[in-house]
Amino acid sequence: MRRIWIALALTLIAAPVWAQSGNVSKCVSQDPDVSIAGCTALIQEGGLDTAHMAAVSVIRGNAYSDKELYDQAIADYTKALSLEARSRRLQRPWTGLRQAGHRDEAVADFHAALKLDPTDDASLAGLKRLGVDQ
Repeated sequence: MRRIWIALALTLIAAPVWAQSGNVSKCVSQDPDVSIAGCTALIQEGGLDTAHMAAVSVIRGNAYSDKELYDQAIADYTKALSLEARSRRLQRPWTGLRQAGHRDEAVADFHAALKLDPTDDASLAGLKRLGVDQ
């Protein structure tokens, strides 16, 4: 799943401010610790527009999830979702929510995604996996 983010990272690299920092390549590293550090640095540097802030938050959330630090992952996914509803399509954080024992939050996020797109197959499948009828 992390490989999806390499393509996203290329869009970040296209922005000269971010490319100069060197933190873009760290943010998309396969090593979760390096990724967390790089993404955190990008966030702290500022200058990210809303869409890129959401994307970086999701990437860092993935790294936290890889380390089974689900509360931190959830915080980053929640931040991304609050910044840009379309980030629901960038990543499905609900697996981490479910693994962290936050089933009700996962269900609520699937329902919110379906309000945006009632035909969202991933959300429908997620609810089915959780045993929830639409």
